[in-house]
Amino acid sequence: MLVDDDDLLAELLRVNFETDERFDLVGRARNGAEGIELVEELGPDAVLMDLHMPLVGGIEATRLLIAADPDACVIAFTSSRDAGELAQARAAGAAAVLEKPFDPQPFLDAVAEHAHDCRLRAA
Repeated sequence: MLVDDDDLLAELLRVNFETDERFDLVGRARNGAEGIELVEELGPDAVLMDLHMPLVGGIEATRLLIAADPDACVIAFTSSRDAGELAQARAAGAAAVLEKPFDPQPFLDAVAEHAHDCRLRAA
């Protein structure tokens, strides 16, 4: 599942996820509050969470998702280079923090690897 307020980036990711058989994109939310609701409704294997969004940001949404389900797999992504913010995302429970902008194939490979690692930890 994807949580990102940027429609253009979300569309780019959707196209890339749909053409990569490792993924089945089950939903997209435009902010952290909507993301939390969709996670509860859809139960995705992994959540790709932008850190900067309106209403509820990605760090807080990650914290709430992990508090509700410690085995939830949240992979954060951001354009920020702020080490403190990246550390906050990890402390909130993100399995990984990936940087954007990105080259689609290595980004998808990293998402697949971290989602796989999450599944192994949860098993």
